[in-house]
Amino acid sequence: MAEKADPTRKGKCYILAWHHINDNMEGTLIHCTVYSFNLHKRIDHALIETENGDTIWEPVTNRYFEKKSFYEMYQIVEVHRYNYEEVCIMTLKHETFGPWED
Repeated sequence: MAEKADPTRKGKCYILAWHHINDNMEGTLIHCTVYSFNLHKRIDHALIETENGDTIWEPVTNRYFEKKSFYEMYQIVEVHRYNYEEVCIMTLKHETFGPWED
């Protein structure tokens, strides 16, 4: 991420996003790919789309961003969207915080 990332959060987007949706029981968990400007390639990532659908919470920076501009800047390609109930089911089914395959 080009935004300042907390070094202790780097590489932990799936578990951090899982905790965020599990603690708040709202929003949509997005598993996606993003363009990493540091690595110069696409990487797997997880983030939370808030209830209003216009804002996302990005777990590595622990910040909220306007969805449209964030998606454009990081060339987001959504792989899967999960509501709270689906997150619970997939966590139990796969015994991991993600990513999950259907």
